Amino acid sequence: MKSIISILITLSCAQVMAQETMIVYLKDKQESSTVDLQKNFTNRALARRLKNNVQFDSKDWPITQSYVEQLNSSGRVLEKSRWMNAVKFETNLNEQALLAQFNFIKSIQTFSIPLGQSTIKKWEIEETKALNYGYADTQITQINVNCLHDLGYTGAGVFVAIIDAGFNGMDTISYFDSLYLENRLLDFHDFINDSTVYAYSGHGTSVVSTIIAEMVGVDSVEYTGTGKDVDIALYVTEDVTSETQLEEFNLVAALERADSVGVDVVNISLGYFEFDDSLTNYIYDDLNGQTTISAIGVTVAASKGIIVVTSAGNSGPNHITTPGDADSILTIGAIEGFGNYAWFSGVGPSFDGRVKPDVVARGGAAWFIRADGVLDDGNGTSFSSPIVAGAVACLVQANSLMTAQEIIQTVRESASQFATPDTLTGYGIPDFCALNVDIPSILSPQAIAYPVPADKELRIQSPLLVSGDFSISITDLMGRMIDEKKSITASNGLEIVTENLPDGHYFIRVSDKNGTLFQKKIVVKH
Repeated sequence: MKSIISILITLSCAQVMAQETMIVYLKDKQESSTVDLQKNFTNRALARRLKNNVQFDSKDWPITQSYVEQLNSSGRVLEKSRWMNAVKFETNLNEQALLAQFNFIKSIQTFSIPLGQSTIKKWEIEETKALNYGYADTQITQINVNCLHDLGYTGAGVFVAIIDAGFNGMDTISYFDSLYLENRLLDFHDFINDSTVYAYSGHGTSVVSTIIAEMVGVDSVEYTGTGKDVDIALYVTEDVTSETQLEEFNLVAALERADSVGVDVVNISLGYFEFDDSLTNYIYDDLNGQTTISAIGVTVAASKGIIVVTSAGNSGPNHITTPGDADSILTIGAIEGFGNYAWFSGVGPSFDGRVKPDVVARGGAAWFIRADGVLDDGNGTSFSSPIVAGAVACLVQANSLMTAQEIIQTVRESASQFATPDTLTGYGIPDFCALNVDIPSILSPQAIAYPVPADKELRIQSPLLVSGDFSISITDLMGRMIDEKKSITASNGLEIVTENLPDGHYFIRVSDKNGTLFQKKIVVKH
């Protein structure tokens, strides 16, 4: 009898392990289709979705509450992700015991977290002391966002979330005084320990400073961010003591919260590729925009009408990091003050051949505010990304009718080498000065153009297209001539070959001998 008891104890102990944090994926969402989803979103979030024609779908349904309650009986649910239908779960049971106990679990992802500090280099901020560049002037004028500022577009009323590793000291630094005095910090959350966002790292402080920090000196402006008047949300998702895919899960949870509270633009100056457990490392094949946890998360965020801006990573001259491989977002590489590629910036393309990075901004010797309140300069795509994010917020303010994807595409199309992108700087340096007016959807109701989007050809019909000779000009959104054809005979319609046009937005102008008949904005996508 004693031996039987001994065996039972051994078997029981085999089902128990030390406290562990894991990701538990669930099979379904049982009760969620009857939930009033609108109550889970602010009016600001609903307005953003309406503008972007976003319909509620199953990813918006909350996780089944009864599953959460059952899991809590055997551990503690730390975070939930409705988009992934998964939870971050802390328990002392192992994977086999959980699968045996709960039939609603689809799969479990566990992690090997080493004792002590992680050996993975998460980011680099290297002080360079290149004072000849002069504070924030170059990083603002290099992308011409000063034109938007001159017109009064400084990001006011646009909601920007910063997802990072901590905002140490930010609440006491004078460069951020206006944020707190004007009550523009609208949301904040620590997804690591559910504590304060002002702990852990000062990395997020430096990142957000390139957007909103502002200091007026005795005789002139000492420093200003690219979107100094935006509303802000601060989210801590990065655990500075380890590097695991749990942090990617936190990132997705933060994006879901950003969606719910109405954020318009998200900056992510984080990147993932190698982890403490090398067996979970990604490989280049995974950088296809559809495989990694964080890439899946930012893609869903983009589908909800959020403009996601993320860094290309400091992995240069090697490939970008994830979630920079995702489609439908802006991945930002780094250049130096004179516009040259910065040696540390991750390069493209994505594994499936898409242009990455999308555009570039100042990341070499960029100016920022340290966690101790000192103005400094250093290297990192951690800076080029928020520099662009702040400028994008100004563009959103200036173009209130444009959808998130229209904003993203026009930023690409404004860039210095849109027609000839490369692997180092993508489409090049964006020109926000050229994007300072609303882009009309249709300039003439007397014509229709289809299909939308066009692939190999576009057909235009209009009562104005009767027998006669017509001229057609195709320009990009910056007014640059792409193609022109004259003396075209038409009879109640025109067919235009578009198979050689790169994906993007264009204006087509149709004229006769007396002048312009109409102009249409079209979209080409192959």
